[in-house]
This record gives sequence, structure tokens and C-alpha cells, in this order.
Amino acid sequence: MGERLPARARLNEPAVYQRALRSRPQAKGAWCRLFIAAKAAQTAAQLGMVLPKKLLRTSIRRNAAKRHVRESFRLHAQALVGCDVVVQVIANDRALSPADWARLLRADLDSMWSRIVPKTALSP
Repeated sequence: MGERLPARARLNEPAVYQRALRSRPQAKGAWCRLFIAAKAAQTAAQLGMVLPKKLLRTSIRRNAAKRHVRESFRLHAQALVGCDVVVQVIANDRALSPADWARLLRADLDSMWSRIVPKTALSP
């Protein structure tokens, strides 16, 4: 994993979360959903995460998920300028170790970015 995700790239306002989560998911994988809300054209992309404690019961799993989601977003943030992105984890496999599960989550996210980025890059 590379650099840190700067604080300005993180969503902090509940209203933005609500706006994004009320919309239809842009992509859905086996482990998570991506919601994207448009904002001003030339503003940096921001990331929000929904990691339910009922689903990810241990802090080890939640922290591993956060690290992988942040890193995946950081690598694709340049193509998402003008968007607020919310990643919602929807599944967990407790039979897998936290590291293995987080790698599957990351692979799921990376495949979703490849489907989403061309759409967002072409839209006005």
C-alpha cells in the first residue's frame, strides 16, 4: 500500500452520505456497493465508507476493509474528479481470515472501478 489518503479526500458531512445513498448504486459486487454523487466539476473526489458493525464484527476486519478501500480509491481518485463516492460493504465471509477477505474486497472494488471510471470520465 502506498501513500496516505489526505483528510480533504474524506467525506465528513452526513448530508452528502444521505444524498449518495439515496441514489441507485453505480456498481454492485459480491462484497460491496459503490454510490456516486456528482458535485462541482473541478473539485477533488471524496470518499465515504459504510462498514456495518453487525456485518464486520471485529475491529480487525473493519480496519482491514478501510485500508483496502482507501488504497483502491486513492489509485482511482484522479479519474473521479467532481464526484463523491460512498462504498458500502454488504457481505462478509467469516470463514476467511481478515487479510484474505480484505484482498477479495479489494479485487471486487478494483473490478468495479474499471466499470465506473469510463462512465464518470465521459459524463459532463
